[in-house]
Amino acid sequence: MKRKLAIKYILAFSVTILLIFGIFIYTYREIAVENSKKETELVAELVRDTLTSYMIMGVIDKRDIFLGRISEIGHIKNVRVVRGESVNK
Repeated sequence: MKRKLAIKYILAFSVTILLIFGIFIYTYREIAVENSKKETELVAELVRDTLTSYMIMGVIDKRDIFLGRISEIGHIKNVRVVRGESVNK
């Protein structure tokens, strides 16, 4: 009798621990994804504002140096700039 009760308690405890661990992993993943999105937006804004400043200053021909330096930052693999039609005109 005591053995069956002990097995039930151990099983309930194990299921509870697995459930808590699963929730923890899911939450950690969601936080990591959200932080990555925020960081990506920050880098995109930085690149946009810097290139705009280069255009205003008339040194846009130096953009490749800037973009190359951004790509050298640790976890940034590449930077791609897509021009709008108004910029092409």
